[in-house]
Amino acid sequence: MPTPVTVIADIPLFADFEPRELARIAQSFALRTYARGEAIGGGGLAGCTHVLVSGGARLVRTGPHGRVLGVGVIEPGGVFGRLPFGAGELAEHAEALAESRAASAPAGELARLAMIYPVLAAHLVEALGERLTATSERLAGLAFQSVPARVASTLLELAEHFGRVTPRGVRVDVRLTHGQLAELVSTTRETLTKVAGWMQAEGLARLDRRELWITDLAGMERVAAGDYQMPGRGDRTLRAV
Repeated sequence: MPTPVTVIADIPLFADFEPRELARIAQSFALRTYARGEAIGGGGLAGCTHVLVSGGARLVRTGPHGRVLGVGVIEPGGVFGRLPFGAGELAEHAEALAESRAASAPAGELARLAMIYPVLAAHLVEALGERLTATSERLAGLAFQSVPARVASTLLELAEHFGRVTPRGVRVDVRLTHGQLAELVSTTRETLTKVAGWMQAEGLARLDRRELWITDLAGMERVAAGDYQMPGRGDRTLRAV
């Protein structure tokens, strides 16, 4: 059975360590496997920093009246949860998109390790910087992209992290319902269904319940850039739905 040392050794956050140092760091982490749809890091792990080891997850934030907003997608190596040196818990939580494994350590313990090992602190800054950039790009998309462009951008992001090239196109190996994808795009399920129907009719993508396909990668990139527009949607760039 894999140990924390063998599992975290392949994660960028723990690169550049000698085996003895890695073994000491691994003692602070606990491994756990999560089923699809399960919240990652709940219960007794609420005060921990989590590193996704395998699988995939989505970050979501719940607002008033139970409305859910998709904050981003996490791939293996992603860091989330309570952050080292942070003031408190973040309002977002992670949900596994497939069977996933995460390594978790108390945020205070990870902060202590970062002070001992400067290279770990550097990797943490890099990981959090990448996440901040992704969040900024997502916010810019909400302000300036139409819903079809946001759907295309999200599908391209998923394909980059979880896609597999096949003769039929790019298959995204995570299962998302229309409701979950709508949350990631920040639109309604009804609007998402209309956009999905248009994309399928145009031969761009297939958004089925059990699988996602990008059948025209170049076309999807044009939709994301705003150069290929869905009739009646191209001018609605400042509206969330």
